[in-house]
Amino acid sequence: MRTATSLSDKKLHIGHNSFKLIFVRIFINIGDGVQDFDEAVLRKIDLNLLVVFAMVMRHRSVQAAAARLYLGPSGVSMALARLRELTGDPLFNRSRLGLQPTEYAEVLIEAVAPALSVIASALTPSDFDPQVSSGTLRIALSDDIEIVLLSRLRKALAHRAPAMELVARHADYSRVSEVLQDNHADLVVTAHPTALDPRLVVEELYTERFLALTDGNRTEALDLETYVRKPHALVSARGVRTGLVDDALRRLGRSRSVRVATESFAALPYLIGGSDLVATLPATAATLIARQFGLKLHTLPFESPSFQVTLAWRSRDDVVSAQVWLRNMVKDEMLAAVRTARRISTSSA
Repeated sequence: MRTATSLSDKKLHIGHNSFKLIFVRIFINIGDGVQDFDEAVLRKIDLNLLVVFAMVMRHRSVQAAAARLYLGPSGVSMALARLRELTGDPLFNRSRLGLQPTEYAEVLIEAVAPALSVIASALTPSDFDPQVSSGTLRIALSDDIEIVLLSRLRKALAHRAPAMELVARHADYSRVSEVLQDNHADLVVTAHPTALDPRLVVEELYTERFLALTDGNRTEALDLETYVRKPHALVSARGVRTGLVDDALRRLGRSRSVRVATESFAALPYLIGGSDLVATLPATAATLIARQFGLKLHTLPFESPSFQVTLAWRSRDDVVSAQVWLRNMVKDEMLAAVRTARRISTSSA
C-alpha cells in the first residue's frame, strides 16, 4: 500500500489574500495519456522561481540553496522576493535554526516538488539501461534490514547493473524524512516511519514478527517462564530499553530483564554464543543470524507483536527511471529474502 499527500487544486487563504495553485495542476493518467494544466496561469510564472523555492525548502538556507544552484545569494533572495509577491505570503521566517517555512510554504512544496519532478523527467531522456548505465545508487537501511538485504543487493547488481555503484547508509524509522530530505539516500527501507512527511511516498512491503535466539548448544525449551527468567540482550537504535516485545509482555502481566543493550545487530551473535542470554529480533534477521552463527531459533512463547516494513522515497523521484528500477529491485530482493527466511524458520523454530 502506498501513501502520499497529494495537492492538485487547493485554495489557500492567507489573511485577505487567496492564491489558487493552478500552476501545479498537472494531472497524469497513464492509462489514457490525458494531461491537463492551465496555460493562462503558467504563462505568468517563471518556473525557475519554484526551483529556487524548492532548494531553499530543502536546505533552509539562502546560501546553501545558492551554492546548490550555482547562483549568488542575492539571486536567490531576489527570486524569493518575486515569489513572495506572486503568492502574497512571506514563505520563510528567520530563526536560530535557519529559515523556517510558513504554513503556506509547507503546503506549496507538497505540490511543487512532484510537479518539478514530472517536468524534469519529461525533459530528460529516459535512457536508463541497467546493463550499461553507470552511477551511484544510494539507499538507507535499518540495521536488521541491512543484514538481510545488502549482500543480496550486491549480488543482484553484479548481474543486473554491473557498472552501478551502491552506497548504503544507516537509518531507522524515526529518521526517514531527515535522511531523504537531506539527500543522504534516495530510498529508505525501515519499519514504518513514526511521522508521515507529505513530501514522501511510503509503500508497505510486508508484516514482520519476532523470533528469539539463544546459544546453539542450549537445548532447553523456551517457554514463558524460562523466557522471562533468562537475561536478555536488546538492540535499540535510539538507546531505548523497551519496545513492542515489552508491551506484549506487559499485557500478560510479565516483564523481561534486559542486561545488555546495543545499537548494532552485528554484536549479537558474539553476545549470545556461549552465554545464557536471549535476544528477540525481527524474524527475517533472526533467521539469517541463527543460520550463519549456529544459534538456536525459537518461536516466542506468547503472541508475537508485529510491525510493517516499508520503502520510502521522495515524491519528486516517483517517475525517475533509475529510481523506479532501484525500488523494484529492492522489493524483489527483500521479499525473496523474507520468503526464504520464513521457510527456514518454519522448519527450525
